[in-house]
Amino acid sequence: MTLWIFKPVAAPDEPRWLNGPIWSRLTVRAPNAGSARFLAARWESRMMQPGGEVGAVAEMDYQSALADPALYEVTEADLPGNYGPDEVVEVAAPLRPTPAWDNVLARGLYVPGA
Repeated sequence: MTLWIFKPVAAPDEPRWLNGPIWSRLTVRAPNAGSARFLAARWESRMMQPGGEVGAVAEMDYQSALADPALYEVTEADLPGNYGPDEVVEVAAPLRPTPAWDNVLARGLYVPGA
């Protein structure tokens, strides 16, 4: 399985962020970039606290900013760790913390300096 790196490409003041989290880096194990975007978006929705939303979802073109190529680039990683289930495997500190950040810390996905 391939590892995919998500990095934001839009400026933090870009209106498309709609006040949602901006993850500085996410690593996802998936067979292709499209699957990685799907898994990352699903992961993000699970990280939100009950009743929370990812930004202003009703106004977004995508259900998660992680699925939006105008906000995040996704590149194939040349890293070890290609074996295991399709999932988010690492998360770096967000550029804009949200309630989802507490869930990331609780699940041990944060990688300092990633």
